Amino acid sequence: MDLLLKGYAVHRQIGSESVNVTSLGKAQWSSSYTDDYGRTWQLNAWAEPWSDLVLVAMSLPTPEGYVAFLVPINTGNKDMVVETQKLLANFMYVTLGGTLWQWRDYLSEKNVAPRIFGTLKLDIDPEHAVRFRSKRCELEVTPELLKLSRDSMLWLNFSFYRDGEAVVWDVAGVSLEESLQKHNWVETARVSEPDAGLPQGFQSNWAKLQAREFPFNATVFNSNSETRITTVADAPRGAADTGPAAKIHYTLTLVGEGEQPQDAMSPKLDLFRRSFKALEQ
Repeated sequence: MDLLLKGYAVHRQIGSESVNVTSLGKAQWSSSYTDDYGRTWQLNAWAEPWSDLVLVAMSLPTPEGYVAFLVPINTGNKDMVVETQKLLANFMYVTLGGTLWQWRDYLSEKNVAPRIFGTLKLDIDPEHAVRFRSKRCELEVTPELLKLSRDSMLWLNFSFYRDGEAVVWDVAGVSLEESLQKHNWVETARVSEPDAGLPQGFQSNWAKLQAREFPFNATVFNSNSETRITTVADAPRGAADTGPAAKIHYTLTLVGEGEQPQDAMSPKLDLFRRSFKALEQ
C-alpha cells in the first residue's frame, strides 16, 4: 500500500491543512477470492478511521507485477461492496505479459497462475526457444524467427469467448517481442466468425480474412515506422479452410522495425507458418 499511495492520493484533514498520507500501516484484513474463471485475487483492506472508510485492493498477480483495483468503502457498507467487487472481478479483461525471465519466476510460483494454466504448456528457454501449447493451438518461436533473450517480451492475450454453449476466459493470441527496445515481434490471434448482429466492420474483416484479401494476403505494408506482413494459418488437417464451414481462423503477423522489403519478410513469414499449428476449427 505504501507504493500505491505514491500514485493514489489519500489525504487527512488536520485543522485547516490537508495532509498527504504516505502509509496506512498493515492491512486490517487479508483474504483471497477465486472468480468464475479460475483467477485468484488477493484481497487486502486498510482502515482510514479519520474518514470512516476502508480502502480495499483486489490484486491479481501477473509476471510483471499486479493488476489491481482500489475501492474506498464506507465502513458500514464494507461487506456488501466487497461482495459486489467480487462479482465485478469476473468482468476484468486481463492480458498477462512480461519478460521471459519474469515468466519463469511467475510459473515457478505455486497457486498463483489462473486455473487455465493447468491446461496450457509453456516452455521457456531464453535465447533458444519459447514453446506454447493449448488445446487450441501450438507455437514454437526460435532465434531463426525472432532474436530471443531473457529480456524478450511475451504476452498471452486472454479474452472472453464462446466455447460451445459456455463462455470461457482463454488465450486468444500470443505475442512475442525481441525486447522493449527492439520492436521486432510476432503475433498470432484467434478470430471467430462474427455474429450476424455485429456491425458491418466485423463482417467485412471476416470476409477479407476468408478470401485472403489485404491485409491477410502476405503482402508487406508500412505503418508507424515499421513493416507488417500478415497471413492466415493453415486449418487443422481435414478441416474446412474457407467457406461457410470455417468458423475459426488464426492470423499470423510478423513485424519488423523500419522499412523491410517483401523478399526479406516473406521467408520469415513462411517459417512462422511452419512454426504454428491450429488444433481447433
